[in-house]
Amino acid sequence: MAEKIVQENPDQHIYLTFSPDLFSERPDHVLVIPIYEGKLLFTCHSERGWELPGGKIEPGETASQATIRETWEETGATILAPKQIGEYRVESNEQVGFIKAIYLAKVVSIGPRPKGFETDDAALFGLDINTNQPQFSPYMKDIVFASIQKKLGTEIQLPT
Repeated sequence: MAEKIVQENPDQHIYLTFSPDLFSERPDHVLVIPIYEGKLLFTCHSERGWELPGGKIEPGETASQATIRETWEETGATILAPKQIGEYRVESNEQVGFIKAIYLAKVVSIGPRPKGFETDDAALFGLDINTNQPQFSPYMKDIVFASIQKKLGTEIQLPT
């Protein structure tokens, strides 16, 4: 069963799972956990601040393909063998807002970021980074990222 996480807003619920049996066949977004030389690769969104790469899955694109594309667009990094490790679903007033697949990926190279996207920079941070600091996106300050950090530290191995 998915872990239910209730945020401060009682009208919004987040359901998080690391159980592949519960993953949706059709997520509409991806969140990428790109690892390079033992560190997390973050992107700096022009309005929100530092966050992990991710975004919408385009029509005709698989979640894995979106993971590769979003990582490159937002950080300039090339990743190999993205592996789905989790998923979360956000609901508001009993309606699903979105389903986001969480992927772990090994970064094989970091090149220049492509121009024309909503990010300003990319940087590496330790796996134990405290994202409850002003320069981090509000999306990095919820229980989902803390749960991912816990999984990274205890159970998840990088894809080869």
